[in-house]
Amino acid sequence: MSERMLSAIQAVEKGAHPVFPIMPFSSFPEFMELLRKALVKRNSERTDK
Repeated sequence: MSERMLSAIQAVEKGAHPVFPIMPFSSFPEFMELLRKALVKRNSERTDK
């Protein structure tokens, strides 16, 4: 996975809006799975407080 995709996921974990960097089509399912996990983690941290 490219550095841009990983930094986009890390930004979402920190509270930024989801960003979809240019990526090969074959990387899209993996990116979406990691993005979903990051959003779930971020939302669970917000509700835990």
